Amino acid sequence: MISSVTYGVILLFNIIILVGWFAIGIDPIWNLFQAGSPLKIYTAACFSVFSIGNILLYFSKSQANYKISSACIDWVKYFSLVLIGLVVLKSGVPGTLNLSGPNTQLFNFPAVPTLINFILIAYGCRTNERWNDSARFDANAAVFINTAIALVGFALGRPYLYYSNPESGIVGMALFTALFFFVMSVINLAGIRSTKKRLDTLLA
Repeated sequence: MISSVTYGVILLFNIIILVGWFAIGIDPIWNLFQAGSPLKIYTAACFSVFSIGNILLYFSKSQANYKISSACIDWVKYFSLVLIGLVVLKSGVPGTLNLSGPNTQLFNFPAVPTLINFILIAYGCRTNERWNDSARFDANAAVFINTAIALVGFALGRPYLYYSNPESGIVGMALFTALFFFVMSVINLAGIRSTKKRLDTLLA
């Protein structure tokens, strides 16, 4: 129950952020705190879909709901892989893929550590039946460590501690991005052992 409520709160925050981007052209939460960089629209979309997938998983009563949940989480994983490819292309070929336009940050890319976290946490999710508990634990632990480094950077007043060259145009992880990943990784790490029985029952 705690995990579903938490994912519900994360979903609500990211819906607000998505609406804010399209309504006023900026992350409204970042606009209040001015810490680090804004949470990007792609990041908010991934958090929203990932949260929906986990909420559906918690309330799954049928195989169909489970498949929808898995599809949501898989979408986040593969979309993040595509974005990493675009980020690499953008950084390697100056002037290309200028999706943000001259006067808006609407479609700026997320930080590479953010995208790696999405891939790891999707692989570490309970819907990934090909990985055992130990492998899923390692994936979530990597997200936890990556996020902890980012949060330490914010605490020290150096939000780019984990990424040494923000001037390249690939911005650093947003504060709320780090907080969301931290909470999700803790929830997943705490639930890995207990969720195996639930999956076995659902798939039986």
